[in-house]
Amino acid sequence: MDDDEDERYFLREAIDALDQQIKVVEAGNGKDLLELLHLQNLDANKVVVLLDFNMPRVNGMEALAAMKNDEHTCHVPTAMISICSDPSVIRQSYDAGINIFIKKPSTMDGFKKIAAGLHVCFFS
Repeated sequence: MDDDEDERYFLREAIDALDQQIKVVEAGNGKDLLELLHLQNLDANKVVVLLDFNMPRVNGMEALAAMKNDEHTCHVPTAMISICSDPSVIRQSYDAGINIFIKKPSTMDGFKKIAAGLHVCFFS
């Protein structure tokens, strides 16, 4: 979930280049993400949600809170991706239940490193 279409594209391309078996489903805001999650058959071994901290309509923290308070989505691993590096925001994200906080990269190589890390942590 990211409101920046270019950043979603870069991450999707990095994931596709690494493993074409991974299905990437995108949402441009937290409200759309929550609706999409309820339409999916969620298997925690096959799903990870990437949240952008700063989002319109429903931000990353609000989406995370809604996911963790819903029996359909509370088991889904989550990663927060943000340009923010404020330690209090990072701590707040972990306290709310994310599995990993990732500093948003500014290069395609950075997106490739994120894709490789996500693959090792959640899909291997």
